[in-house]
Amino acid sequence: MRSRSRKQILTITMTLLLLLLGLACKRQQGVQLPDKPPEVAKQDFTDKSQGFPPKAKDRTNVSAVAVQELQTGLTDARAVQVRDAALQDAQVRNLLGARFAYITVDVIEPEKGQTLDTSAGLITRVTFFSYTNNAAVYVRMNGQKVESSTKVDGFQPPEGREEIKAAVALASRDENLANKLQGLTGRAILSYTPEGQPGYGHRVMRVTFRNGDEDVPRYFAMVDLTDQRVLSSGTVGQGK
Repeated sequence: MRSRSRKQILTITMTLLLLLLGLACKRQQGVQLPDKPPEVAKQDFTDKSQGFPPKAKDRTNVSAVAVQELQTGLTDARAVQVRDAALQDAQVRNLLGARFAYITVDVIEPEKGQTLDTSAGLITRVTFFSYTNNAAVYVRMNGQKVESSTKVDGFQPPEGREEIKAAVALASRDENLANKLQGLTGRAILSYTPEGQPGYGHRVMRVTFRNGDEDVPRYFAMVDLTDQRVLSSGTVGQGK
């Protein structure tokens, strides 16, 4: 008898729970949506005759706020400060030698699982290329303080802006290209020189000159920045 009573009570309880669950579902399904969606506030802007850039009409309480640089970000001005601070270090100057080029400054991101301490100095890496020693030079900076500096032989980092300008200027003075470059734009990119060829192992740039944005350049020059000389030059399609 007791076992039968327990089964009956369990059956009644389960039935009540199912009924309550069904009523809850019906209530959720029966939620009424509004007949019309809420209206979106319309915003009108001024046209070209009223100046550029466009401004929102009927603005009130508008005030100009000066832009504030994030202290944790690397701006162009801060990159210059970091570079100049690195160049004041005696060990860095020794690794660079008399002739070198500045490449870039990069922020060093924290290791996986670590958080960036915004109260500390910005951790960056300054990249140079030493023509004197024919090697890349890396300088780790904490703010404007040098933490370490390393010379890496046999590695060619991507070309820097200073190198592009220097290579274009050197190519422009080449006698084979004299009086041919008026109105043309010079560009340069780091190039690989096969073993046994002139410039092998050196910092060699391929310089091209073109008119505007035309697809095919008109003239080229292979420039060895390590030795400061033009290896070859001429009309595109007629040389290497």
